[in-house]
Amino acid sequence: MTDIVNRSIGDPTDDRLAKRVLRLSSRYDVSGLKLVGYRDCHEATLYVPETNNEFEADQTHAVDAIEILGKQVP
Repeated sequence: MTDIVNRSIGDPTDDRLAKRVLRLSSRYDVSGLKLVGYRDCHEATLYVPETNNEFEADQTHAVDAIEILGKQVP
């Protein structure tokens, strides 16, 4: 993981409470995970904008299950 962006949504007309985007980098590809928090659920999407595999390039994948883990800082 190379970058994390965490934004609170302050607009009372917007159903989203927060949005977090993680950038995941390796020597073979760059992908991103977007997690959007709502009052009663979370939604996540996995993006693959850069990869050495031409069949996976510019793909977007829905995430079937989300588990929010508590933070444990060593």
